[in-house]
Amino acid sequence: MKKIPRRSRLPILPQSLLERLRGPVAFVNLQLEEAIQWVQALGTDRITQMAQGNDLPLFFFFDDTRARALDHYFREVDLGARTEALADLWDLPPQQTLLWAPQRNDERELKLDIVEQAWHALRPGGLFLVWLPTKDLVDTSPMVRKVFGRIHEVPEGKNTLLWAQRTGTNPKRRHEISFTAKITKKGPFSFTARPGVHCFGQIDEGTRALDEVIEIEPGDRILDICCGVGAAGIVAAQTGGETGELVFADGSPRAREIAVLNARANGVAKVSAVSIESLETLPDDYFRVILAHPPGFGTGPLTERIIEEASRLLDAQGRFYLLTKQPNETAPMVVASFRRADALINKSYTILVHNRAMPDGILAEFEDEKWLES
Repeated sequence: MKKIPRRSRLPILPQSLLERLRGPVAFVNLQLEEAIQWVQALGTDRITQMAQGNDLPLFFFFDDTRARALDHYFREVDLGARTEALADLWDLPPQQTLLWAPQRNDERELKLDIVEQAWHALRPGGLFLVWLPTKDLVDTSPMVRKVFGRIHEVPEGKNTLLWAQRTGTNPKRRHEISFTAKITKKGPFSFTARPGVHCFGQIDEGTRALDEVIEIEPGDRILDICCGVGAAGIVAAQTGGETGELVFADGSPRAREIAVLNARANGVAKVSAVSIESLETLPDDYFRVILAHPPGFGTGPLTERIIEEASRLLDAQGRFYLLTKQPNETAPMVVASFRRADALINKSYTILVHNRAMPDGILAEFEDEKWLES
C-alpha cells in the first residue's frame, strides 16, 4: 500500500475520538482534505483490519464531485475505503458510528437536517460523534441535544468532541419548505426546497437574470446544469411545451431529486436528471438550449468542464447561456470552446451567450480580455 501523504494544516484527530469508532462507521459530508486526514488518522493497519472483516469505512457526501474525487484518491493509494453520494443520510444501511465535522458555511437548516437524519442512520445504541471548534458549540450542541437527548462534550485543545447515543424514539421528517414565485412575469410556480439545495425558500436574482434573457421555442430540448431546485429549467420548459424535453444536471443527488419533483409539480411533461459527473454519457449534439449557472461566481475547473461538455452537447442550431459574476475569468473559457460569445448584463450578472445559428461576425468575437475592460 502506498504511503498516504500527510496534510498538516488540519488539526490532528485525538485518540479519544478514534477509540470510540466501532464499525460499521461512516464519515459524514466532509471536505476532501478533511476526509483524507481522517483516513490518515485511522491508519492503514486499522483500515486493512476493517477491510478483512468486510467492514470498510464509508465516506458519505451530499454531492457526487467530492465523492468521486475521494474515490479516485483511494484508488491511487490502494486504500480499501468506500464513498457514497445520496440525497439523504438515512438512505445508508444502519451504521454503528457516524462521525461528522460541521462546515462553517453550512446553513443552519442543513446542520439540523444532518443531526436528525443521523439518528435514523444509526443502529439502536449507535454513536454519533461530532468534531468541531469549541466556539461553534453554542450553535451545534443544542441541535444534537434536541434530537439525541443526553450529550457529552470532551474538550480537545481548541476543538471539542461531542458525542451522543441513539436511544428512544424520534419521528422521521424531512426539513423542506414549499413556496411560490413569479419569474419573468410567468407563474406563479410552486417549488419545494430542502436544505443544502440552491434556492432554499426563494428564487435568487441570478436565476431571474438568466430566465429573463434566454430564448426558447416550442419543442426545444433543454439542459439545465447546476439546476438547484430546477427553477431556471422549469421556466424555460414551460415555453418548450409538451413536445420539448428538460434534463437537469447537478452534483447533488438531493438537488436532482427535488428538481424533478418540482418540474412534475409544475406540469413539465418530459423530465429527467443526471449527475454532473455523468455529462459525458449524454449524446453529442442533442440539446437545443443549455443553461449553466455554476456555483460561486462561475469560475474554476468545474465551470471549465461544464463549458467543454456544453460545446459537445449543443446542436448545430443551439443556444448556450452561462451565468457568471466574474466574466473576465469565465469569458476566455467560453471562447476557447465556442470560438465566440456575446455578453449580456442583467441584474448585476453577466450572461455569456453563444448562438450556433448565428453566422460568424454577428456575435462579438473576443481575442483577449480587453473587451471586458471597456
